[in-house]
Amino acid sequence: MTFMLRALLQDEDSTTRVNIKPHNMACVSPRVFWNIVRHCKVGPSTSFEAAFASLVPDEKWDVILSRNQVEHQEGKYRF
Repeated sequence: MTFMLRALLQDEDSTTRVNIKPHNMACVSPRVFWNIVRHCKVGPSTSFEAAFASLVPDEKWDVILSRNQVEHQEGKYRF
């Protein structure tokens, strides 16, 4: 699992990196999602960020798993 996460993180494709986020991973690869849940005991006391950090501690998981803020132009589609 560690090898796979490292390979995904090194991929230059932004779509691949977005699929690491738990809500996307659950849809794209349910087996990997549930393996991480079971292996790292994700639950009320352990977050996905902590689980990923235990598997690959040298990455900045808080930045990788943060949600992107999209700026909306006010009134762009108003008539």
